[in-house]
Amino acid sequence: MPPLEVAFVVQRYGAEVTGGAEQHCRSIARRLAEHYEITVLTTCALDHLTWENHFPPGTSSLEGVQVLRFAVKEGRAPDFGAFAGRVYSETHSRADELTWLEKQGPNCPGLLDHLRRRGPSYDAVIFYTYLYGPTALGLPLVADRAVLVPTAHDEPPIHLGIFRELFSQPRHLLFLTATEEKLVRRLFNNGHIPGTVVGTVLEGPAKQPDAKRFRERYEIDGEFILYMGRIEIWKGCPELLEFFCRYKSAFPQGPSLVLLGRADMPLPERPDIRALGFVPEEDKWDALAAASVLVAPSPYESLCIALLEAWDRGVPVLANGRCDVLADQCLAGNGGLFYTNYAEFEACLELLLARPVLRETLGRQGRRYVQANYGWESVVPKWKGVIESVSSKGPVW
Repeated sequence: MPPLEVAFVVQRYGAEVTGGAEQHCRSIARRLAEHYEITVLTTCALDHLTWENHFPPGTSSLEGVQVLRFAVKEGRAPDFGAFAGRVYSETHSRADELTWLEKQGPNCPGLLDHLRRRGPSYDAVIFYTYLYGPTALGLPLVADRAVLVPTAHDEPPIHLGIFRELFSQPRHLLFLTATEEKLVRRLFNNGHIPGTVVGTVLEGPAKQPDAKRFRERYEIDGEFILYMGRIEIWKGCPELLEFFCRYKSAFPQGPSLVLLGRADMPLPERPDIRALGFVPEEDKWDALAAASVLVAPSPYESLCIALLEAWDRGVPVLANGRCDVLADQCLAGNGGLFYTNYAEFEACLELLLARPVLRETLGRQGRRYVQANYGWESVVPKWKGVIESVSSKGPVW
């Protein structure tokens, strides 16, 4: 019997692409290619803000997975931010929400046309991230075989009416955490649609990380706390920078802050803040080996992979407790502390820095949690069960 044909739809895809949802999709597609015939349907974009075409359109192969790219016709509109603010705060129509979706980008008509023509030939179609057009407009075209991995968190767009429609249509929902599922069920009252918490699989370093190598390569001395991810407003970076600067005013001999990731916002020019940009995978793991604490400031998360990577290396975490997912992760893994305001940030960071034994204990507990819960042996069977149940073409909700 030939293997099932499974399509993954995601807004960006590639080794150079950053972003938790995109990395999760790539990791899962790569592993499921051992069991199914996988095709990733995606755009030619690399940048998630402009959606400018970067990769050539057409078919290619990456890590044993077939990738079919479609050109972005229109990227993000210059007035998207202002228009979005009005949609979030004012009375508006469904047409306004569809305009919001169009202005956000990416607009990729070729991908949608492919789903119209070829969608019925796939046994299952996995859509990643509820937020963008490829999912919001593409999923209804193949709803009878659609699985949605929403990577949802409580942010303004998720309250738009067009997403109430979207969350009522897939055959199955896959969640990264139980906290995410609880949010989705509360917002959309869609308990009739089956759902599974699949988590993620952490893929560790290819070779033993080296703290000394990182320090020498980037000329970093002394103790530092580490941030990994996109450096932007939606990731809580302005507050992190404000809190760090206040902390250093109170504790001038305290650690420096090292930021890994592309910066899409202005950064203070200070010797104790080092923004290294996008670094190779090896350097990321080396940075974790050298760091005292990983800070996770995002108010919006469905699952924080950087947190899991820190725990994998035995590094404790200081997280934004106003994000339910981060707070729940810290409690479940018992591998970090969380804060809800500056006073708590200062107290938690000072406690972690002053007590190496506490850091070691939290890091060890976090690592034990990752090893017990984020292995392929527990994740792959869940995915296979969902894909094979959808491919049976049972009742459509």
